[in-house]
Amino acid sequence: MQIQKASAAICQATDPERVAGIAEGLLDEFGGWERFVRVWRETFEAARKNQRHRRVFHMLASTWKLQQAADELAVESRRVEFDRVSFELSVVKSPTVAANVLTRLGWTIAPPAYES
Repeated sequence: MQIQKASAAICQATDPERVAGIAEGLLDEFGGWERFVRVWRETFEAARKNQRHRRVFHMLASTWKLQQAADELAVESRRVEFDRVSFELSVVKSPTVAANVLTRLGWTIAPPAYES
């Protein structure tokens, strides 16, 4: 996917997951961040020098959306990690309470198999 097409697609995307998906595709296509950023900047500079205002706008707007999506996805992944760690700590601190909660959620709790 060309950078110009990608920046337009990012501008039109409304879901951070879609923006992240486009960015991941570009990273794969360009072989990582370093080349991706170099091509992105070269494309932006060429559009700016040639006074292609629409392309410059798309590049700037899509850069902002990439940052926004990265922030939202990072917050979500940190929240999920916090919830996981909190649950693990509560199980260690009070396994009986954790077992009761899981039982109410329909889980069957059994001790590990004992081998002699």
